[in-house]
Amino acid sequence: MKKYLALLLILFAWQYSYNQPFNYIDAGFVEVMQGAASWVDYSSDGYPDAFITGIKYSGEKQLLFAQLERNRKNDSFSNVVTGLPGIYLSALDWGDYDKDGDPDLILCGETKNGKLITALFRNNRTSFTKMSVSFEPVRNGSVQWGDFDGDGDLDILLSGEGEDDILVTKIYLNNGSNHFVESGLAITPVFRGAVRWADMDDDADLDILVTGESYNNRLIGKIYRNEDGELYETSSNIVPVRFSSAAWGDLNNDGHPDLIATGEAHAGRILTTVYKNDGRGKFTETDIYLTGARTGNIDLGDYDMDGDLDILITGDTYDRSVTRVYRNEGGFVFSDMQVGLPGVSMGGGYWGDYDQDGDLDILLTGLDNCYDFTGKLYRNDGVYKKKEKKKAEPESNIFTTRPMSIERKSYYYFVYASCFCDPFGEGEKAFHAFVGNIHYAPEKYALMERFNSIIMKNLVNWDKVDAGHRVSVGYLTEKEAGAGRQTVIREYQDQGFTVHYVNW
Repeated sequence: MKKYLALLLILFAWQYSYNQPFNYIDAGFVEVMQGAASWVDYSSDGYPDAFITGIKYSGEKQLLFAQLERNRKNDSFSNVVTGLPGIYLSALDWGDYDKDGDPDLILCGETKNGKLITALFRNNRTSFTKMSVSFEPVRNGSVQWGDFDGDGDLDILLSGEGEDDILVTKIYLNNGSNHFVESGLAITPVFRGAVRWADMDDDADLDILVTGESYNNRLIGKIYRNEDGELYETSSNIVPVRFSSAAWGDLNNDGHPDLIATGEAHAGRILTTVYKNDGRGKFTETDIYLTGARTGNIDLGDYDMDGDLDILITGDTYDRSVTRVYRNEGGFVFSDMQVGLPGVSMGGGYWGDYDQDGDLDILLTGLDNCYDFTGKLYRNDGVYKKKEKKKAEPESNIFTTRPMSIERKSYYYFVYASCFCDPFGEGEKAFHAFVGNIHYAPEKYALMERFNSIIMKNLVNWDKVDAGHRVSVGYLTEKEAGAGRQTVIREYQDQGFTVHYVNW
């Protein structure tokens, strides 16, 4: 198996001769999955601190975290005792809602004993105070600050799964004095997705992107235009995706925010799609091929200091988790930099200049390909030269809408999923793993679709299990696939999982 992976790396390495600038720093961060993280200068000392939420398992114990790491400079961090609740299936954002000069925290997700929260914490620079503000408690959601009504203070855009399987997408307007009021605007409710706002049409107000899963397993990809505080759904061509992440950003430096989204579309297709904005709110899907991913995140930032936005993608693909950095070459041309970072899913990758040297470093959280929890810092030590912008050549010479041919060969696969859950409706959560048998197949996602159809038919609570589904790396022989499958089963059993076999 290792020989096979090494061969793949050799086949692809020749494409790019750029240096690999990211070096691991042992910062002592907590290692978690199913969470969210960010960089934030909570103490206003000019150096970004790290904030990490999520869950890990130790034996049969669930350990939940909301860990703030103070940047002590010189690659050193120290844990800050904040009193913030440990949380997973989480989303968060920082913003100065009370205009006192420091960033405050909006946080949502699931705490111990299955309690859902959406809570506002005011930053006192040395401590945090939970504010007595009522928001819809959600998990598997998305949250973002933004001045929706143009009154100069920050409002809240929130989505997710609430109590009793109720789904929400809501705007809470900031009326000052720690008082927020629900707007009452109708927006498609979603979870397992991303809601993001930006001024897409240059009219000085915030419009809204909504992706995710709504009722009856319906996938969503919508844009709402803001006109004088009212929202109108546009006729966009945004591909509906769940387990999704999305980001607005001016990718071609024309002054208009373009859009990039990752996630799982219909029939189990895993996508990353880039949409060009014409400046009037009309979006055209480009033919750029970037690695598709789900259950991860996407972040935009100028990591090489050349004046344009580069792309950081993490998440689960058909066969493994990935972390990819794509360099913006101009004209909607992006190069995979082959930076060699560990792939993660059920977490994310986050740009941030923690050492204040002018280039962007990376914080990674999630579950890696060895099933280990991750919380790692990678310092950007690259030496960059200002690049010459290249014009896009004809699409037939540069772009492809299909994976490279090596990905289209038939291999032996097996599908598996795991969770801390109650899939049989027995009233008590436990560790479960579901492992399929081996099949020879040219289309990986077809196996996932078959796997899901079987367990959804037989497990009453499978639709509530937020563990996703995975496919092993393709094996050249059935014998190798059998050995890989036994390794997965043994690792689950060693960690105390009850293993169930899904055969067809």
